[in-house]
Amino acid sequence: MRVAIVGSRTFPQLKLVEWFIRDLPGGVEIVSGGAAGVDRAAAQYARDRGLPVREFLPDLADCRQRHEYTKAYYARNQQITQAADLVVAFTEKDYGGTWDTIKRARKAGKPVVVSMGDTAASGGYWIAMAADEVFADPATVTGSIGVFALLPSADKAWDKLGIRTGGVTTTWLAGAADPRRPLDKRVSELLQTAIEHSYRQFVGTVARARNMDAARLEPLAHEHHDGLVAAATDGELWTLWFTSVPSPEETHAYVSAALAGQDAGQMLPWAVRDLATDAIVGSTRYHDIIAAADRVEIGWTWYAASWQRGHVNTACKLLLFAHAFEVLGCKVVGLRTDGFARNFTRCMTGRSRVILTTKFLMICLWELLPPAYPTCTLGRRLPTRPS
Repeated sequence: MRVAIVGSRTFPQLKLVEWFIRDLPGGVEIVSGGAAGVDRAAAQYARDRGLPVREFLPDLADCRQRHEYTKAYYARNQQITQAADLVVAFTEKDYGGTWDTIKRARKAGKPVVVSMGDTAASGGYWIAMAADEVFADPATVTGSIGVFALLPSADKAWDKLGIRTGGVTTTWLAGAADPRRPLDKRVSELLQTAIEHSYRQFVGTVARARNMDAARLEPLAHEHHDGLVAAATDGELWTLWFTSVPSPEETHAYVSAALAGQDAGQMLPWAVRDLATDAIVGSTRYHDIIAAADRVEIGWTWYAASWQRGHVNTACKLLLFAHAFEVLGCKVVGLRTDGFARNFTRCMTGRSRVILTTKFLMICLWELLPPAYPTCTLGRRLPTRPS
């Protein structure tokens, strides 16, 4: 069996590897990444004990810029994943490289074991959550799901010394992090927004790794009015030209029209609740329902700006696909996108056809059939609609 050792640095960690692999059936070959001071220690430790070692070194010969070095190390991680039958990872250091290797191993269907060691802060927790097995001591200190940022501030100390600063800048962002000046409120708000976005990504990643729900779809009702208003106000979404989001004054009529469409059998509308914050963050629905053909479309989807490009949309699409195929018994589920949705276009495996093209817009209709629907669904269900 080929065992990849990732992120190992300390002697106790290497002893754990020795204890773990001693009872594995058949011969053991250690697969190492060969990074100085990290995986190389595991390789030498294995050689000292007479174990065969296969080492992959990143090709850095032609690397001149940072992104080239990153690409070389990611290529090395891919080699490790392909060569290994089992990945043993440690959470103490090298979070980025270790997480990349673990993701590749999980995608390839290979088992992953993580040791938290004596300390595993939030970065260590991030790595451990995707493992098949996690080892920790009773005294292991670990973190939680948390994101923070620190900026030094010395303006009050300079005031006490009677020192003043001044100057002229091209924009308000220039020198915004200067510790001699009070922190600009706008910079503080930018940092807070970035922190909250990272936190939501963290929560979503944990939820996906642990097969937990990150969002809930609730049958749309007038009780969601205030939550929808707050979500739409985050980014003033009603000003967007490519989607349909109600302004605060139009929200009551928006909900009423959706419920009327439901009564007519034309659509099934939902409010989206983020479970990490218990906030209503948007809306989505089935529409253009053709009962005779067992077909629905997913659309009218929008999320508050703070929740876009995060875990909520992924979780909602899984819920909607699962409910359509597994509960409603649909034969076809459609989605409509425009030419700007390039990331979505690349990942789709269903059929598509262009239904509208103008100078500024191209709309595509995607149709997923049951064989294209992922077999590894999470078994989630939406609340059952009353008949």
